[in-house]
Amino acid sequence: LQGGNCLFADFIVGNTGNSGGSSTVGIAITTGVAGGTGATVLLRVSVTSARSSGFRLGAYGGLTIECEATGCNASTGVGNAGFLLDGFGVMCIRCVSHNNSAANTAGFSFNTGAPCSCIECVSYNNSTYGFLQNGGGLAYTQHSLIDCTTNANGGHAIYSTVAAGSALLVENCLIGGNGSTGTA
Repeated sequence: LQGGNCLFADFIVGNTGNSGGSSTVGIAITTGVAGGTGATVLLRVSVTSARSSGFRLGAYGGLTIECEATGCNASTGVGNAGFLLDGFGVMCIRCVSHNNSAANTAGFSFNTGAPCSCIECVSYNNSTYGFLQNGGGLAYTQHSLIDCTTNANGGHAIYSTVAAGSALLVENCLIGGNGSTGTA
């Protein structure tokens, strides 16, 4: 999806490239307007069985509200997630990432050096991490997890691989029943 000031609501995207060498994303927001104006908003959208990430939010101010990603990353590519937050100021609000059981799949992945947030999101039964902070490079970048829940994931509930200078704010989150320790 390209452009700004767009609202897409109440639809399902399924089976996006389940075979072959392609890395087809369920839905990608690829263009936005710098400064956070003109955001593309996805409301109550579900992505199932994507070849790579279910949602790739790679634009300025991309926003998902009450969206769902399940059965994603059929290609088992490294770095894919139900929700891949890869742009400046993108947010997920009340989104659920679950049963993304292919190898290397996190529920939510912050894969950028720009600030991103998950608010009231749920990540469960994913093959690796509930929430993965896997980006960096910009000093003093802060990603936020606020009122989120992570349960029954194969690895850590929350895992950070960023270099010094970036931060992860974890506020009022529920963590339990994951395959490894709560945070790393």
